[in-house]
Amino acid sequence: MRPESELMKPQAVIETAGVLPAFAEQILDFERLQWRYPAAKENAIRREFSLSATHYYQILNALADTEAGYRLDPVLIKRLRVRRPRRTRPADG
Repeated sequence: MRPESELMKPQAVIETAGVLPAFAEQILDFERLQWRYPAAKENAIRREFSLSATHYYQILNALADTEAGYRLDPVLIKRLRVRRPRRTRPADG
């Protein structure tokens, strides 16, 4: 069994052999919920998962890149991928 700190790394929740761990599915289930205020969502993240909002979003973004996540909820994964900030290259100067 892996140490608890290792289980919470974004790479640890990514699919293994095409299957998402239960924790990853809980994250996706939670993300489907609608929140009126960002602070309320951040408080719920701390309460439900004992994670900071930053760590939660790191895991969520890692899940958005998995095929298993896409198969589980394609609409949610597409929405997450579209919402990602566009990375731009700095202009050569």
